Amino acid sequence: MGGGDRRVTRDLIRNIGGKIEANTRDPLQQALDQVRQSQDVNIANYTAVTPAFAGAYIAGVEFVTQDWDTKIDDASDIKAAMNKLADNWDETEQASTMRSD
Repeated sequence: MGGGDRRVTRDLIRNIGGKIEANTRDPLQQALDQVRQSQDVNIANYTAVTPAFAGAYIAGVEFVTQDWDTKIDDASDIKAAMNKLADNWDETEQASTMRSD
């Protein structure tokens, strides 16, 4: 939808869903992978901190990983919903188009 073109099409809607997923899912997955990798390093350092700090760190990492997992799933759900919307849009447009056969 650049310039003067304001026509909504099935492909346009699908592309929006794909962009939402790509711009949220992939970066979140990369961040999540890095958090999980950092856990291995930090477990070795627990002997240098108090048990309360170690427990708080574990709880924080669990919260972040669960939150990001949910957001990753949400991005995929949004894409699927946009694809369904695109199909419905196309069916409606086809049904409401007058034909001169």
